[in-house]
Amino acid sequence: MKKNLNPKNIFQRFKGLFSIGIADIIGAGISSLFWIYMATIMEAESYGEVFYFFAIGNIAASFALLGSKNTIMVFVPKNIKLESTIFLFVIIASIIATFIIFLIFSNYEISLYILGSVIFGLGISEILAKKLYSQYFVFLILQKLLMVSLSIGFYYSFGTSGLIFGIGLSFFVYLFIIINEFKTTKIDLPLLKPRLGFMTNSYGQNLVATFSNQTDKLMIAPLLGFTLLGNYQLGLQFIAVFQLLPLIVLKFTLPHDASGNPNRNLKIITILSSILFTFLILFISPIIIPIFFEKFDYVVNIIQILSFSLIPMTINTIFASKFLAAEKSKFVSIGMIILLSTNIIGILILGNIFGIIGVAISYVLATISQTIFYFTMSLKKT
Repeated sequence: MKKNLNPKNIFQRFKGLFSIGIADIIGAGISSLFWIYMATIMEAESYGEVFYFFAIGNIAASFALLGSKNTIMVFVPKNIKLESTIFLFVIIASIIATFIIFLIFSNYEISLYILGSVIFGLGISEILAKKLYSQYFVFLILQKLLMVSLSIGFYYSFGTSGLIFGIGLSFFVYLFIIINEFKTTKIDLPLLKPRLGFMTNSYGQNLVATFSNQTDKLMIAPLLGFTLLGNYQLGLQFIAVFQLLPLIVLKFTLPHDASGNPNRNLKIITILSSILFTFLILFISPIIIPIFFEKFDYVVNIIQILSFSLIPMTINTIFASKFLAAEKSKFVSIGMIILLSTNIIGILILGNIFGIIGVAISYVLATISQTIFYFTMSLKKT
């Protein structure tokens, strides 16, 4: 028993989890600091415009990925070698998506960003499917460092278009993984056919998740303009820093929930931490934010309102871990649909009445509506 409790044995047992967790923390930290830094040198309007185009690119990339990420991560570990087959269809879909977006916007930077996002999605999925956790760490941190260096360099040379180009280009570090898979596995269409049902379901879930994260940006820009979108997005960047804790906890609790160890104390501490973070943001943001972000007139109020989403979002993450471990993924999918639809309705109503403040309120109400649904479903004995 004592041998199992040895720190060295614990590290070896959870080495993969540590690699993923540390990589995600460092990667998310680099991204958050990068975008916070960019907000200090960019105008609010340009900041909003960049994220508007990112929203378009992310949705296009999600369509092009065809639900491939979960498919790869489920079937490749079972030694079903369908990577090259999936890669072929996804690459064709991504070329079509980039061509359509280019015809609409005549913007080659967004087209490059879409291709890069698709390569990133395929590469990450392949690494995780083969449990190459050390590679996961190396590739993710390398991509983040390339993103920072390329984007800042291109931004000072070419403006916002250079920023988008640099980020899209940083994703191509994962291209080596895709090329290698084409060399080692053959295209086998009959191998994919019996898995199309799973792939289709995964496709739908991924699209819902992407729309949940991007639709607000697509709606705010035409409704309120890029300047207010920039303020809103900067607020989300700050909140994202405090959302890291529940997301990291999810990576740890999901396998434990699946094995019957609910880790209640850890979950309670996580919820209490989100409450503490909310009060901290409420009192500190009016003092700190105006010092560094003079160009973002509404961001303090937005951050304070968005901070109230931390508590329900933390609870939602804990419920998601519970449902996924119990193989009730449909509840998670329905919860995302409720989040998306509530947010859309809220933006249309509250955004028109209260402007960007109404949009922030809508975001909070959407997370609460998801919490109510998850809580109701958790009471069911199914």
